[in-house]
Amino acid sequence: MMMSIPKGMTLEGPNGQPMTAPMIANHMANIAASCNVFTVPRFACSLEAIERNPELAKINMVDVKEFNWGDMGPFILSMLSRLDHCYKNMIRSWLHPERESTEGKFGTKAESGTQGQAIGVRDCEATHAGLCQQWDDQVTATWRLTNYSKDAPTIKCVAAPLADQQQEFLQGVADALIVDRNTGPLTQTYINKPKLLERVEIPQNTPEEQQVEEAEIKAQQQQEQQTQQANQKVSASADRFEQMGIDKTAVMARLSRRVNGNERH
Repeated sequence: MMMSIPKGMTLEGPNGQPMTAPMIANHMANIAASCNVFTVPRFACSLEAIERNPELAKINMVDVKEFNWGDMGPFILSMLSRLDHCYKNMIRSWLHPERESTEGKFGTKAESGTQGQAIGVRDCEATHAGLCQQWDDQVTATWRLTNYSKDAPTIKCVAAPLADQQQEFLQGVADALIVDRNTGPLTQTYINKPKLLERVEIPQNTPEEQQVEEAEIKAQQQQEQQTQQANQKVSASADRFEQMGIDKTAVMARLSRRVNGNERH
């Protein structure tokens, strides 16, 4: 917004001191920025002067005009496009294709993974190999020729791979074998679970605690197995119960209580 104050006009400030036009404008802006309320005289001239000349009433003490910025949508889109262009130039300055870092915002998860892993890792390996070659050309070769003859053995810096494709393939095969319903149980028998837990730093029980856990699990399994066997026996005799007119539900409930140790005879 723009505030207009008549030139040469002064007002009495909060402390009784006169305030010039710039001081009035700054004071009003500070109060408005702090979300407080301020008041100013309506007319720039005194009432006596307005009575003598009514035209003076048209001169306001403070005139506030708002700036019409219009539709800001195209401007915002243009600014975002400019920032995106700057981001791409930043990535290119590191000798990387911008898709490996920006593709994650677009497309499917598989597409973003391909851009970030396949292209990103391979491009970093190529850049690493190029830097090692520059080191050999500028430093290693100069050191070799300065201290030794040109017939001396060549020293070369070799960039180590950032990702082992063979290891990634083997890990993918292992994941497929573990999650498969047919090969999963057999594959898990070959895994050293304590060693695996140590690698991932998961807290483990002491040998004594492990024995207690195993005993409780074994007892629970035996209890479930006994209950299942009792129910199977009762179900097999269901036809005979019906022929003899015996309540099958009551007999099954009573046998279950006897198996669980809740009833003795």
